[in-house]
Order: sequence, then C-alpha cells, then structure tokens
Amino acid sequence: MNIAGIDFSIKGRLKKEAVKNGTWLYLLQMFNTVVPLLTLPYITRIIGANQYGVFSIAINIIGYYQVFVEYGFGMSATRKVALLDNKSEKINRIFTTVLISRCFLLAICFILTAGYVAFNRNEILQCLCLLILMIMLFGNCIQLNWLFQGMQQMQYISIISIVSRIISVSLIFTLVKTSEDLLIYCLLYSVSPFISGILGIIIAKRTFHIRLIKIKWCDVWEELRSGWYVFTTQISSKVFGVIGITFMGIFASNTEVGIYSAIQKIPNIMMMAWVPISQVVYPISSKKMEVSFKDGCDFVRRIQHLFLPIWIVNTFLDYFFVG
Repeated sequence: MNIAGIDFSIKGRLKKEAVKNGTWLYLLQMFNTVVPLLTLPYITRIIGANQYGVFSIAINIIGYYQVFVEYGFGMSATRKVALLDNKSEKINRIFTTVLISRCFLLAICFILTAGYVAFNRNEILQCLCLLILMIMLFGNCIQLNWLFQGMQQMQYISIISIVSRIISVSLIFTLVKTSEDLLIYCLLYSVSPFISGILGIIIAKRTFHIRLIKIKWCDVWEELRSGWYVFTTQISSKVFGVIGITFMGIFASNTEVGIYSAIQKIPNIMMMAWVPISQVVYPISSKKMEVSFKDGCDFVRRIQHLFLPIWIVNTFLDYFFVG
C-alpha cells in the first residue's frame, strides 16, 4: 500500500522518510528521557526540596503559558504545511501568521504575569523565578517544530533540541552548586528552548528560505480560529495533567510541592515515549485524509491496532514499577 510516496506495512516496516523521521525523533526522545533522569537527582539534592518547590510552582505556570502560546499550531499549521503541493508557494504566509499570532499570545502572557507579580509581591523569589522562566516562553514562541514536522524534515528538530539541551545541561552541572543558585538554575533551564528557537529559525531560513511577509490581521484571526479546537483539547489535557501541582501550589508548602513534583516527573518521562509516533504519523495521515477520508481513517485504525497493545503493556509496567 502506498501512502504519500511512503510504503507502509502494518507489520512494522516504515520506509524512506517515515523511517528516517522516526529514527531521529526516537533518538531525541531517548536523549530527553536520559537527561532528566541525570539532572533531577542532582538538582533536587543541590537546591533542596523547598527551593525545587518554588521552581516547580513557577514552571507549572509557564506550562500553562506554553499551551496558550502553542495554541494548537503544532497540529493546525503542521497540517497546512504537509498539504502544500508547492511548499515554497505559501510557506512564508503560514510562517508569518503563526509567528505573529504567537507573539500576540505571548504579549497576553506577559500581561498576566505582571498581574501575578503584583498580587504576589510577598513571594519575591517565586516571582523572580517566573520572570526568568519567561525567557523559555519566548523560545517556544519562535520555535518552528511545526514547520519541520510538516515538511517531514524532523532530523532538524532532533539536532536542534539535542544541541540546545547539551548546552543547557552542561551549564547547569557547571554553575549550579548551592541552594542559593535557584535563579541561576531557572536561567539555565530557560536557555534550551531559547537556543532551540534561534537555531530553528536560522536553519529554516537557509533550508526553506522562509521570510516574513506582509499579511492582514484577518490572516492572524483565521490562523487562531483554525487552531482553536486543538488548543481547547490541549489545554484540557494540560489542566488534568498538572492539576495536582496547581492545587498544591495554593494549599501546600514549597517543600511538599517540590517532593511531589520530583516524583511525578518519573512517570511523565516514561509516557513521553509516545510523542515521536504521533509526530511521524500526523503529516502522513493528514495527506491521506485530504485525498480520501475513508482511507485516512483506515490508516489511523491500522496505526491504532499496531500500537494499542504496546501502549497497554507500557501502562501496566509504569503502574507496577514506577507507580
């Protein structure tokens, strides 16, 4: 069966671009799994549970902001790019509208942060952590993972992310030495997505020749409208995923939040193994459904039947050995 120029076999043989993209993304996922397992024990030991709790409350707020700034473009814009016949024809318009839309949403986040700081002036350290971590939000704003995914050039996502994480982690082990280095840790934690965003723009400009063009506000509105349903789904998932830290940040001590947050990261890291699958399959399924909705649904069902048993086994392993 031929799908978008890629031979697909339900027995597990994915060829050409799918194999290449999947390999790169799983390389990145392995890296993203190993790095937290190395840094988490070090950071919690060096800065302590109380300081890590302060960090966890701030990064939890940033997590909500990230979903807001992302606004579903990771799927809506990816789909638009994947469906372009002549990818250079409209790519600049999509790039410009997504970037301006994200900048608009980022500005709202800064306004909300100013309000948060004004109402929590007694929590100076936590407010400083939040303000410093806003740097990573800017990095998320300019990241072009949606573009590389839509173009099915996911090696760029992996290379950029790995390089930026290596720089960030190396600096963390070098500079974070005492519990008083919490703000330094926040700054270095923010370095990774910022560097990733800058490198992504440089590579996309040289590879795909992207540039900003003149657009109308109605284009921005249309982009926001097209990502609305994905955004509402993602924000709901985010709320349910971190609701524990959110409530503990209100009612519990910083030390309790720090302990809970550190423990919660372990099963979250295990579940990240499924992210590359969706990133590889999504552009292919988008093309398939554009040609024939029925064939697209059949393709998704085949993927579901292939990976659902593996997901169930992984869930039980997480429950018995991690939970």
